[in-house]
Amino acid sequence: MDDRTYAAGGLSTHGAPVEIDSFTSIRFEEGTVASLNVIGNVPGYREYYSFCGEFGVIYLDNGRLELITYKDGAIEVRLPERTTNQDKSFVDAIRGEHEVLVSGEYASKVIQLTEAIYRSANYPVENTGE
Repeated sequence: MDDRTYAAGGLSTHGAPVEIDSFTSIRFEEGTVASLNVIGNVPGYREYYSFCGEFGVIYLDNGRLELITYKDGAIEVRLPERTTNQDKSFVDAIRGEHEVLVSGEYASKVIQLTEAIYRSANYPVENTGE
């Protein structure tokens, strides 16, 4: 993240040694605003994304994609069959069953964003040598 990208957020650990729930608002250099919420203190697992733009919105709900334009309404979209599972891959790498499949550069960017969110929530961040 550069100096023109801003993040503000809040975190809750629910007494655990790691963060469980978080909410974040991010304003990017170009003016785009994003909201990222992670709620871990619930039963089950669900991923839901929405991308809103000037022509419409894209919803991704547990692997089901929906595209709705302001002009034409809903447009059917079919995704290819899922062939990988990133969560299983991560666990398998920890177990030594294969190498980590995510590049260090990508992981570094995730850490930079995460630490910016921590700082904005006054959450302690260890010195990473930046």
